[in-house]
Amino acid sequence: MSEDCPPAPVESFYVTVGGHYFAVKGVAHPTGRLVSVLAWRWAHDRYVRATRLDETYGLLAEVLPEALLLDDSAGQMIPAVPLSRVDRVIAPVERRQVAASDTLAERARELMGLIDPDGELGVKLTGSILLGLHDESSDIDLVAFSARKVPEVAEVLEGLRRKGLVVSGRESVARDVASKRADSALPVEVWIELESRKRLAGEFRGIHFTVKVVPMPDEYWEPYGTRRWRALGRCVLAAEVTDVRFGATTPNSYGIRAEEVIMGPERAIGAVRIESMRSRFSEAASQGERVLVSGRLEVDLLSGECRVFLGSEPRDAIFPLEFLKARREELLRTVMTS
Repeated sequence: MSEDCPPAPVESFYVTVGGHYFAVKGVAHPTGRLVSVLAWRWAHDRYVRATRLDETYGLLAEVLPEALLLDDSAGQMIPAVPLSRVDRVIAPVERRQVAASDTLAERARELMGLIDPDGELGVKLTGSILLGLHDESSDIDLVAFSARKVPEVAEVLEGLRRKGLVVSGRESVARDVASKRADSALPVEVWIELESRKRLAGEFRGIHFTVKVVPMPDEYWEPYGTRRWRALGRCVLAAEVTDVRFGATTPNSYGIRAEEVIMGPERAIGAVRIESMRSRFSEAASQGERVLVSGRLEVDLLSGECRVFLGSEPRDAIFPLEFLKARREELLRTVMTS
């Protein structure tokens, strides 16, 4: 394993189980298991992309029920594949390992060369191109490991934007959002606005790309087993963002100061963090921004700390109040009633 890669599979790795591709999620895993979601299912002599979390639970219930773990740390059922049932581990690859087999793969190589010409940032290829399952509508998925690389990667991409080599292309963002946010209650045009703000994403030669930054295990703020999260119900609250050190990573975490509980348990006023395992919620807010957040209020039984967790519920959302000020009432109705 490259020194730029974690010693064990984490976010942006894939594994195969019974001919199906699973995407590894997060950084911390139960002993002997990998938290993973179905990415591509083998069906009818071809691979079919999975777009909803319930597909993961449905497939595992059918073919690998022991992978459905009632996890004491998460306080819920999670898809945690036993390592003994993993057929193959697929790690992200360096630029020199990417075969220019078609136009999209060649574009990925070109972009990697622009972002990380000397390999010093350790930018690697992941996603459908890594698996050889891409088509003409696919985007370019890149990854760098270590939270400390966020400012470096962002600075490089800003330089490329100034030169016109990459752009914040709304058309490619719209295509990407249309295919990847179908499970969200938020309007597509809101996702387009949110995604267009991101420093670690853009358009290269008409193709949407993202550079996901994944914390190394020793940087991760929640080693497995150190918390006992339990759900207290859904909440919607307004808050000020006070800490974005891990806001641009996947998993992501934002420190907050709750200002108003709009819906849900009054205990939500004591929430101190917003956290998610999903890359869609990375770079969602800046330091000092006031945000509206809709998610699952959870309490840690060990410390008493409360957080708002954003997962796969269609109403889960975080967006800056000022940025989407004109649509605040509409969005409030969406996250409270969908």
